[in-house]
Amino acid sequence: MVQVGSVLLVKYDGVIASRNLTPVELSKLERDPLILRDPAAAMSLLRDLQNAAVADASQPAPEVSES
Repeated sequence: MVQVGSVLLVKYDGVIASRNLTPVELSKLERDPLILRDPAAAMSLLRDLQNAAVADASQPAPEVSES
């Protein structure tokens, strides 16, 4: 696994994949750099972050009342 800036290259189960990391993903990996030693754990973390972002985006915006 190699990270250069916001680009992550991963070889997992013989497959090479690249991913452009979001600012949230970059921050998480910077706070826990040891996760880059375990491709399966890193990909799982990134998948969880992506799923959380999708879930947040699908929530309706809160109503704003005018005073």
